[in-house]
Amino acid sequence: MLDIKIIRDMPEVVKRGLKLKRANPALVDDILGADERLRAIKTEIESLRAEQNAKSKDFGRIKREGGDLTALQAEVNTLKERISELDGQLNDAEDVMQERMDIIPNLPHSDVPEGDDAAGNICVFEWGTPVKQPTPVPHWEIAERYGFLQETGAKISGSGFLLSVGPLARLERALVNLFLDTHTKQNGYQEASIPFVVRENALYGTGYLPKLAG
Repeated sequence: MLDIKIIRDMPEVVKRGLKLKRANPALVDDILGADERLRAIKTEIESLRAEQNAKSKDFGRIKREGGDLTALQAEVNTLKERISELDGQLNDAEDVMQERMDIIPNLPHSDVPEGDDAAGNICVFEWGTPVKQPTPVPHWEIAERYGFLQETGAKISGSGFLLSVGPLARLERALVNLFLDTHTKQNGYQEASIPFVVRENALYGTGYLPKLAG
C-alpha cells in the first residue's frame, strides 16, 4: 500500500506509475479528494472540541458566580450534537479513504520497461549456457506427464494454482529447508514459527490486501 504522503507530494509521479501498470490514473484524484474531505472533517472536529472545552471552563466559572447557564448550556449541547454528527461523517470518510488506498497498486521501479505482456520484457543478463535439445519440453509438461502437478489446487485456492505432489512436493520442501538453513545458520536470521491465524492489520502489513482476495 502506498504512503498517502507520496500521493500528496508527488501526484503526477504516481499517475505515471499507474499508467505503466495499466491502472487508472484518475484513482489519484479520487484519493486526494477523499483525503481532503477526511482532513477537513478532522480539522472541524478538533476546532469544535477546543471550543467545547473553552465553554466548559466558562460553564464552571459562571456557575460559581451564580450566573444564568441557560444560553451557554444550549451552545454546549449544539456543539455536542455537531461533533457527534461529524464523528459519523469521519467514520464514513475513513472507510472511503481505506477503500481507495486498498486498490491503488505499488509503483513500478523507474527501470521497469513499459509493456502489456512478457513481449515487453528486456533481458538484463544471462547466466550459464543452455543445453540445446532437439525437442525441448516445458517443465510444466514434464511435471504433468509424471503426475507431479494436479489441477486440484485451482479448486482449493482459485485459478493459477496447481497442487504439487510426490517428488516435486519433496523438492519444494527441500528448497524451503535449504533457504531457512542458509539464512539462519549463515546470514544471522532467526527462524520463527508463526500462527496460521492473524489479524486483518497483519495481512495489510504483509501486502495481503482485499483486492487480492478470492
